Amino acid sequence: MFEKQPTLQKINLTLAILSRRIIDTGHSICFKKKHYRTVNSVGTSIYFGKGTKCMVIEAFDKSLFATVEDSIFSLEEIPKVQVKSENFDEILPTEPKKIYIPRMIHPFKRQSFEKFIEKQNLKAQKELESVS
Repeated sequence: MFEKQPTLQKINLTLAILSRRIIDTGHSICFKKKHYRTVNSVGTSIYFGKGTKCMVIEAFDKSLFATVEDSIFSLEEIPKVQVKSENFDEILPTEPKKIYIPRMIHPFKRQSFEKFIEKQNLKAQKELESVS
């Protein structure tokens, strides 16, 4: 009838929140607008390829873990993720885009042109009627 109380570690993992994530090109996981890297029990970073699917476990005490291919790793926050390398990525000047103007035989262009001609003809007829 009475059972032993579960350990704090078991309670912590039982009340955890699970979220699916995919590892990006920087070998990191984005979770709650922050980037994390996987670390093994020794503290060495473990790198997985882009597109590797993982499950992020947010324990009840707010510690983070990730399971990848049936292995559990702890997550360590990366302070700042650089979008571009200051040394290798140079900013190239971009040429302004040309605006495409369809030719008169294009169906949409022809339709709007015909409406414009009709309006001009109506204006001309009204002017002739008002003059005479």
